[in-house]
Amino acid sequence: MEQGVVLRLRGNAGEVSGEVLGLWADLPPAPTEPAAFEALAAVRPAEGFLWLVDIPGGGEQALAEVASAELELQRETQSLALVRDRVGRLTKQHAAAPAFAPVGLGAPAQTAEDEAMALLALVTGSADQPSFAPDLGLGLVWEEAAREVGDFARALQRRLTEWNRVVTRIGERTLAVSRIALIGYAETFWWANATAEDRAIHQRSIALAFASRAHLARTMEEALAAAASLAAAASSPWAALRAVPVAWRYIRRVIAEPKGYG
Repeated sequence: MEQGVVLRLRGNAGEVSGEVLGLWADLPPAPTEPAAFEALAAVRPAEGFLWLVDIPGGGEQALAEVASAELELQRETQSLALVRDRVGRLTKQHAAAPAFAPVGLGAPAQTAEDEAMALLALVTGSADQPSFAPDLGLGLVWEEAAREVGDFARALQRRLTEWNRVVTRIGERTLAVSRIALIGYAETFWWANATAEDRAIHQRSIALAFASRAHLARTMEEALAAAASLAAAASSPWAALRAVPVAWRYIRRVIAEPKGYG
């Protein structure tokens, strides 16, 4: 049976194999104080996702870490909200200049729009493949984006269809474990002597996990909508699937831009 996945808030992540939203480290599953989870043995699934807010300092540091994550998620949400408008401008640009000749990948002026138009021309067959760099052509850029969006879609399906858990640990104390149902019901197990501040921190951990999961779903929704728009703008609806990696890479670049762009 496939084991679960641990997503730890990056404030205390260290070296990791991957990340989710830039907030959560994607860590290999490992035992985390097994005795602390004995109370959940009857209800805890063997697989699924664990959202772990694990902060070494005290309550003030925990509040600061969670607040920082909330602000970062808000920034990404704001950037994602710009995508549809920018895709609309991009499709108009493509319609006005379908024979657009992109600059090389290494050029300092290369924008997310430049690259998206180059990739769109490649997947719709509307232009010869330009050279981005001697060792990295457009095809390799598209293939990497295709792998990324495929991995993202598979992980998202699991996050939306399997049970999730949220654990908050401050220093050596495990404050609480919440089991998150598919429809959003949260069953919480509190450890002894949990203070009002402890409860408030864990409630914010739950809200952050829910908001992160919802944001991931919206990101995929925007990628599919953008791919359909780009394929239609290129007068090549049959290429919508091939345009998904184009849209995915474009969205990731938009989100990564400094706040205020667009």
